[in-house]
Amino acid sequence: MILWGVLLVVLLVFIYYTVLLRNEKMSKAISDCEKIVIHKISYGSGPKIGLIGGVHGNEPAGAAALSEIISGKWNLPKRGEYVIIPEANKCGLLKSSRYQDTFTHRDLNRNFSESGPLDYNSQVVLSAFSNCDYIIDIHEGYAFHKQTPESVGSTLTSTPGMDTIAATAVSSINATITEPWRKFTHLHEDCDIRGTLSCLSLLNNRNYVLIEVTGQNDIQPLSLRVNQIKFLINNMLHQIY
Repeated sequence: MILWGVLLVVLLVFIYYTVLLRNEKMSKAISDCEKIVIHKISYGSGPKIGLIGGVHGNEPAGAAALSEIISGKWNLPKRGEYVIIPEANKCGLLKSSRYQDTFTHRDLNRNFSESGPLDYNSQVVLSAFSNCDYIIDIHEGYAFHKQTPESVGSTLTSTPGMDTIAATAVSSINATITEPWRKFTHLHEDCDIRGTLSCLSLLNNRNYVLIEVTGQNDIQPLSLRVNQIKFLINNMLHQIY
């Protein structure tokens, strides 16, 4: 009995220090890697636009496109204010992983609960976009929607206030694409997946568009995906302005 008692104590001490060390590593990861950097660019009067990419780390095109704004390689219309989050899941981007480096709530785009954000990073995103008039969220599907309907690759999904703008952007980009199965499709947000930023935007009557280029596993070149993102955002912004 004494031996079992000693072994139990040793086991509990081991578990305690293992969890403590893991928590320390998680804290370091949050401070060094998962910390969301928010960029703001203001041109005075006009609407406030929220732009976010890299929510899923295996979908890098949004982060690449938005980083061009920060570096000055891509100029947006000089009106209003832009709130830009290029790398919402930086650790995931570094590892080409969909998920965050956490024990729980690993999928950032399932943490935008209607009852409140489920983790720190979803709270940061919602706070950053709280006063935005429009939100554009950039993701990547694994296949072309017209060819594989269960994938949302090459689609724009909008809440009602953005339906006309999204439909016009889809029509415009499709005029540049020759293969029918590569063309974009306009979808309407219906909250079929709860906890997403798109569903929460619908429930809160926010003006929101989800851009889904086709690009997971580099099914298309990154440069092509980035150019499609830039084309779509520029088209929608010129409609807004």
